[in-house]
Amino acid sequence: MDHESANVGPANDDIKGRRVLVVADVDVDVDLDLTLSLVEKSLVPTGLVVERASNGNDALRQITENPPDLIVLDLMMPGISGFDVCLKLKTDPALARIPIIMLTAPDDSEPDGEPLPIGVDDLVTKPVNPKILCVRVRTHLRLALLARQSESAGRIFGALAVAVAMAHEINNPLQGMMASIELLEARGLEFWPEARPELETIVREAKRIRDVVHRMSNVVEPVFTSYAPGIQMLDVAQSKVRGEPR
Repeated sequence: MDHESANVGPANDDIKGRRVLVVADVDVDVDLDLTLSLVEKSLVPTGLVVERASNGNDALRQITENPPDLIVLDLMMPGISGFDVCLKLKTDPALARIPIIMLTAPDDSEPDGEPLPIGVDDLVTKPVNPKILCVRVRTHLRLALLARQSESAGRIFGALAVAVAMAHEINNPLQGMMASIELLEARGLEFWPEARPELETIVREAKRIRDVVHRMSNVVEPVFTSYAPGIQMLDVAQSKVRGEPR
């Protein structure tokens, strides 16, 4: 096998700092150890972090404690095989979406007569070409990043749609309330002047609601803030709205 450098150029900033876990029993495969060392030496200078696990049990422990961004997983390992590791990961909702590149021998495509588990994102056949594996690693890291960005955009779109709907539903009764308040301001105080402080409070808070409704229905660059652990909310005051100067 050609053990030349696997240099594939610098990584884009979008995947710098991403963590790659390589799981392989290299004690029984010296050639694979050399290949993976070349891959590691090529990926680390591009800004990726490469970690190693020597067997399935160690891999599951590391993944559970600190999930990586991508896993390179040897299929045939003593004890817990790559097949078993993959099955365990795909049954855990918190880990199921980690991209997996599986390393297989030419005749390993169907171990024990069973197809590879759904969720394996790519297969690389041994003997592994270091350049090909490096490119696959970076490609799947970018695909995973794009998927997350797409989901985030979908959530933002959904949040804005809810905000606009709420603004529309609130605006109609608010307009009626504001008209009644103006009438009270014009005539009601003649009969009940002592109510002026309370009426002024109602007017002030109603105008505040009106301003929030206006901003919610005109957000063009949303800003989100933490509302509770795991819950984000639209920061109406900080979001950019249509018509505001940049």
